[in-house]
Formats: sequence, C-alpha cells, structure tokens
Amino acid sequence: MLRERRLGLACGVVAYLIWGFFPIYLKAVVATPVLEVLSHRVVWAFLFLLALSGLTGQLADARAALANRKALAVLTASTLLIAINWGIYIFSVVNGRMLESSLGYYINPLVNVLLGVVVLGERLEWPVRLATALAARNGSSSAIR
Repeated sequence: MLRERRLGLACGVVAYLIWGFFPIYLKAVVATPVLEVLSHRVVWAFLFLLALSGLTGQLADARAALANRKALAVLTASTLLIAINWGIYIFSVVNGRMLESSLGYYINPLVNVLLGVVVLGERLEWPVRLATALAARNGSSSAIR
C-alpha cells in the first residue's frame, strides 16, 4: 500500500510539473496554428495510450468498447468536448489570455461540485465541504484583486 501511495504521489507531481510547463511549450510554438497543435496532441496522445494499452494488456477492452455503439457514442462525445476544451486552452495561451484560462480551470471543478450537489443530489462529506468552501473563498478573493 505504501508503494502504491508513493507511486501515486510521484505520478501526481510529474503530472503537475508537465501541466505547469505546458504553457512554455505553447508559447514556443506560437507561430504554429492552434488546430495543428491540437491535432498533434490528439495523435500523440492516441499513440501513447495505444502503446500503454498494449503494455498493460488492455487492448481487448479498448476493442470491446469501440465495438459497443453506446460506448462509442459516449467516447466520441467526450473526445469532442475534450478537444474543444484543449482548443480553447491552447488558443488562450497563444493569445496571451493565460490568467483567464487559469481562472477557468480553477473554477471548473467548483462548478462541477455545485452541479453534482444541485442536479444529482450528491451529499458531500465534511472534508469535501471544507475543501470546496476554502477553494471557493480563495478563488473569489483572488478574482477581486
């Protein structure tokens, strides 16, 4: 269990480092059209996930999901939404709107929690309520400055 926690922590740190340095990469390729940068992200992510699925023995699961019409429809919809999200993010960074983009990424999980509570009737445990309240308060005071 300790090994899994350390691995999870290491993966989280690496993910946040990549996420933090990604705008530097986007600024370096500012002359490249946004759609081309997005297309590269899609192609390379697909190839990476294909290799990862092969290494972990999950290619059969992926094939089964693609053969299921309902699963394929859900995957297609989520793919389009993620592509739109990334397209907007890349466009924002390339056009000097990093602060607005960061604020959107900060507020999005808070809106998702609110929708889960209001629309789906989810009950939040007290640590989640506390964390959400602190994040909402911090976000609102940062937006005022």
